[in-house]
Amino acid sequence: MDQVSFLEQLISKGLKGIALDIDETISDTGIDFFSRLLKEFPIVGNPTPKELIQTYKFTEAVPEWQTEEAKRFMNEYRTSNKIQRTIQVMPGATEGVKSIHSDLIPVIAYITARPTIVTRGTEQWLNDNRFPQATVITRPDNIPHAQANLWKASVLYYLRNQVLGIVDDNQGLQTELPDKYEGKVFLFGIQPQEVDLSKALRIPTWQEAYQIVKEHNPLQQ
Repeated sequence: MDQVSFLEQLISKGLKGIALDIDETISDTGIDFFSRLLKEFPIVGNPTPKELIQTYKFTEAVPEWQTEEAKRFMNEYRTSNKIQRTIQVMPGATEGVKSIHSDLIPVIAYITARPTIVTRGTEQWLNDNRFPQATVITRPDNIPHAQANLWKASVLYYLRNQVLGIVDDNQGLQTELPDKYEGKVFLFGIQPQEVDLSKALRIPTWQEAYQIVKEHNPLQQ
């Protein structure tokens, strides 16, 4: 669904809540993605997927994978509905999201940098893994992957009066949001370096998420 129609729907129903990112937030995409890339494009020293994630976080940052072949493989991965349905859930995400959704603030959207072509596979994955039913907003075809944070920031700002914040793993998102944005950004998971938390609240794991969202619930502020 496009953001204009979605906002109209939220306003007509009087809904306010929070959004969730998907990859590396509720979907353990990094381990899966890095594992597949290592199998196809081994790296000297045989680092583990977890080691590479801790060092680089994103596949685009791994120097050895900046070849045309590796980039083509990454694009095929990102555009496969079949692959999206096979990715494991981030540890604790199902339970953590359920408790936040039912007790604190409803999940009313999933806003993801995944391209529109995998919307169907993403919706099926969410349903398969018992996440709350909510609208999935995917990156339009005319927005390149490199501009995903800027696009997502624009969506969040447009929806700001109804979607009051987001749980997202990408530290770059907060830098793209306007200074006047008043929504909550909960920065999830492993970060490769010290990050500026002036615009974000840290959620290291889903086991800790409930208490952090409870203390900073945008519905109560």
